[in-house]
Amino acid sequence: MNTKHWSSTLGTELDWVEEEYLSLNLGDKRLDQRLKKIVSVMTKRGGTSLPDIFGNWSDTKGAYRFFFKSKVCYDKIIFPHRQSTRNEFKNKKQYWY
Repeated sequence: MNTKHWSSTLGTELDWVEEEYLSLNLGDKRLDQRLKKIVSVMTKRGGTSLPDIFGNWSDTKGAYRFFFKSKVCYDKIIFPHRQSTRNEFKNKKQYWY
């Protein structure tokens, strides 16, 4: 398991996430910020388990607690990403079939 603290991996991924999730609204700004940090780390270390992604138990437990909050649901998380993707394709003159 990687022991590097997840907050030390933030950088350009967080910039992308900030733009991608501009319209995110989980009903609490702290939850919005937490999701952006989680997504940022997952984009860098994705494709594995949460313990491997976050590298230590406290950060892993924090991620699990985040995803089990009543204000956090798939639709609220994916909506801004869908919107961003749709807008990106609208601005392109090339279409994928």
